[in-house]
Formats: sequence, structure tokens, C-alpha cells
Amino acid sequence: MPKIIKCSVCNEDIAASAKICPKCGAKNKKPFYKKWWVWAIVVVIVAIVASSSGNEGTTTTGENGNGTTTVESVKKEKYEIIGDVTSEKDAFGVYIKGTLKNNSGRDCSYLQITFNLYDGEGNQIGTAFDNINNLEKDGTWKFKAMGIDADGEVASFKLAEVTGF
Repeated sequence: MPKIIKCSVCNEDIAASAKICPKCGAKNKKPFYKKWWVWAIVVVIVAIVASSSGNEGTTTTGENGNGTTTVESVKKEKYEIIGDVTSEKDAFGVYIKGTLKNNSGRDCSYLQITFNLYDGEGNQIGTAFDNINNLEKDGTWKFKAMGIDADGEVASFKLAEVTGF
């Protein structure tokens, strides 16, 4: 037995598979939200929004030693590096130091900052990272990311990512 629906114009009973109403001639079409392509667009939009809220890093570069480097490009995103990023060495490793601001609009339970470390030829030779718990909304964090400086090979660094929740 065919499924019976009401005509949206004259309210007459018609078969769901009918292209037009036999009484008034109105087209029998699905509401736009029941079409497959509408849901495909919704899925794509949700995927784009989800992927854009993942990695919230900014880009910086730096020279190793006791010098100072400035932030190359900083987007006003969830987490912002404020001011200069410096590096220093000791017998145990290399330290990348700076200040990060929480612009996310909420308290963060955990944040981690990670830098890639490079030798004089531009080869990545390691990473330096630091983390913090409970950074308040609009709060700042003086980070000190530690990495291993094998035989004094670290010549430069670059911010890889800032992650948090």
C-alpha cells in the first residue's frame, strides 16, 4: 500500500510518490531540509569549523644564543605571544622564554607550547616545550620551554604549536 501524505496546497490526500497533486496540480516536493545535498553542506560546514578550532598556533622565529627575537607574525587568536621571545643555553639544554596571553575567553585547564629546534643548516634536531595548568581567562603565562641542546647544535627555533583545553 503506498504511503499517503497531504497536499501542501489543497490538503487533499495524495500518494507520497506523486509528482503533482491530482486535485490542484501543485508540485509534491520534499522540504529543502529533507534533501541529501542540504545535509552534505551541513556536514562540510561542521567539518570546517571543527578543523579550524584545532591547532591555534602562531608563527615565530628566533636565533639561538642570548639574543632576542621578535614575533614574526602573530594572529589575534586564542593564544597570543606578547613581546619578545628569547633563548638561552646552559650545560643541560636550551630554553625558549617568552609570555603567552590567553585570549580564548575562558579559563584553560591545560596549555602546552612547543617549539621546533634547528641546527645551523636548518635541519630539525629536536623540540622544546613547556606546559601550565589553570591559566585564567585573559591571563598571561611566562613560559620557559626546555629542549636538549646536544653538543651546542641548536642554532634557531620556530613555534610549532600552542594547544590547550
